[in-house]
Amino acid sequence: MTTNDSLVLRVAGRPVGRYITRPELPARLSPRPYLHPVTTLSGTAVTELSPADHLHHLGVGVAVPGVEGHNFWGGRTYVRDQGPTELDNHGSQRHTAYQLRDPDGFVEELRWMASAGELLRERRTVAATELTDTAWALDFTFSLTNTTGAPVSIGRSR
Repeated sequence: MTTNDSLVLRVAGRPVGRYITRPELPARLSPRPYLHPVTTLSGTAVTELSPADHLHHLGVGVAVPGVEGHNFWGGRTYVRDQGPTELDNHGSQRHTAYQLRDPDGFVEELRWMASAGELLRERRTVAATELTDTAWALDFTFSLTNTTGAPVSIGRSR
């Protein structure tokens, strides 16, 4: 583990990933926590961060293209009869707290924020488990809770 803004995920003492909780990203990329790089036990990276053709792809994380018309995926929004369109509708996921932090995993609380305020709360659980001397498994689960007091649509943004 390192600072408040990132932690190192380990398997049997070996680093296999870095989790970034407060990325400094432009709003159009829908800032959100992510795990990158994720590596094999021998150190080979198996994730990418912002490849040239998909800048909004951020290693391992949670991204949804539409929550109440807000883009929590990043990049362009699909608009019917127009196709992918750059809109000012990006949301962000904000790290609130860790409920548990261990070298091999964590439980995190997050807030999904849109321009008018919070839409969802998330509980994210990440665990790394050694399978053999040369292999490990990543368990990444999450649950979302509506905090608006009204039904929330999840799907395409427009």
